[in-house]
Amino acid sequence: MQRILFALCAAAFTALFAGMMLAVVRRRGAAGGPPAIHASAAADYLWAVIPWLMIIACVIPAARRILAGH
Repeated sequence: MQRILFALCAAAFTALFAGMMLAVVRRRGAAGGPPAIHASAAADYLWAVIPWLMIIACVIPAARRILAGH
């Protein structure tokens, strides 16, 4: 079971990483490209903080369960 789960996670990581690299390569090769977007500092901070809060929300219950010995 663990090998199957690991294989699924590895496949998802590989697919996402390959897609990201493909997008970067294609974007750099595009002539002109889209105009630069100037967002507010608050939007930039939220863009960085929200994923961290999501990670923390997942890690805390998992850590509690692991430390409890289940």
